[in-house]
Amino acid sequence: MVGGKVDWKKITPREISTLTEKMFDSAKVPLESRNNYYRALNQYLYR
Repeated sequence: MVGGKVDWKKITPREISTLTEKMFDSAKVPLESRNNYYRALNQYLYR
C-alpha cells in the first residue's frame, strides 16, 4: 500500500510474515541476513 495507512490490528501474523518475505525477496536479501533479522526479532519479542 503506497501512501495509505495500515490498521495493524487487522493484519494477521501470517500476513505480516508473508509481506516481510516478499519485501526481502524484492530487495534480494541473503538468507543469512534474513535469519539474523528473525533471530533479533524473536529475541526482542520474547525476551
